[in-house]
Amino acid sequence: MSEIKGKRPVPPSDPTPGEPAPMQPVAAPPIQVAPVAAPAVQVAAIAAPPVQVAAIAAPPVPGPVEMPAIARRRSEAVSKEMLAVGRVALASFAESQAAMARGFEALALEMTGFARAEIAAASDSAIAMLGAKTLADAVEAQISFARRSVDMMIGGSARLTEIGVRLAGEVSRPVLSRIADPAKALSE
Repeated sequence: MSEIKGKRPVPPSDPTPGEPAPMQPVAAPPIQVAPVAAPAVQVAAIAAPPVQVAAIAAPPVPGPVEMPAIARRRSEAVSKEMLAVGRVALASFAESQAAMARGFEALALEMTGFARAEIAAASDSAIAMLGAKTLADAVEAQISFARRSVDMMIGGSARLTEIGVRLAGEVSRPVLSRIADPAKALSE
């Protein structure tokens, strides 16, 4: 751009390479709109019955000295209620955790019993296989071991399922009882 002292800068007539060319205004043809006559609308006046407004007395507004005392009492009440809710929640989760520990202990004992029974079955089968005189005796010992293992597996899975269902019920009972009757839970 060229500048002359005391005058505004004059834009160059040719754009420099890489810059867009200045836009030139384009004259648009005028739009002609025909006037439209609106139909006459008659509005009938409807007389509304007079409305009676009852005066409602507003509760007294506490003064500036009373306001902090009211706010303090309300905040103390809310904090006591929140503390009670927190205690109830903590107690229910503690009960739930204790039930879970008892359930896992029962599962561990049951699985240990299954492992011991399976080891005993395997050792009995190995003794029977070592004492087999014929191929038929060996096959019979192997079939007996397989049958005993499958029976123990089915019985064990049924017992573990029973323990698991009981565990789920005992773990969820404290929390669900607090949810079902919150008023009773807060009074405890």
